[in-house]
Amino acid sequence: MQSPSFDLSDVKIVYDSFGNRKEVILSYKKFRQIEKFLFQFRANVSQDESQIVDDKEQSAVDREEAAWRRLHPSLLEKYPGQYVAIHGGELVDHDTDQVELFLRVKSHYPDEFVWIASVRPEPVEMYINRSPRFNGAG
Repeated sequence: MQSPSFDLSDVKIVYDSFGNRKEVILSYKKFRQIEKFLFQFRANVSQDESQIVDDKEQSAVDREEAAWRRLHPSLLEKYPGQYVAIHGGELVDHDTDQVELFLRVKSHYPDEFVWIASVRPEPVEMYINRSPRFNGAG
């Protein structure tokens, strides 16, 4: 975003008796220019910050999913039918109760992504949706 160039020669600054700025007096037109700039600046900053968060979150998801796939054979051996939590590429907790596991994980990693999954024979569950097909005859 380009830096704004505002002509501030017509802006008055009022000081109190101690020399502290008390108020700024400017035209409505100048106010709208500054307001528009700040609105655009805030929108750009928010968009940039959300992209950083999205990228960081996505890399955490990718990392934990890769760990899940890597660890799956040993997890299936040790914890079949249980729920496991993976964080930082490692198993951090497991339980037969998904809710209990979730609550523990959220208390230990409140603002971080943690992969929680049920240990089943296949690491990724396959869903098949069958639907009837209608031919054009009616």
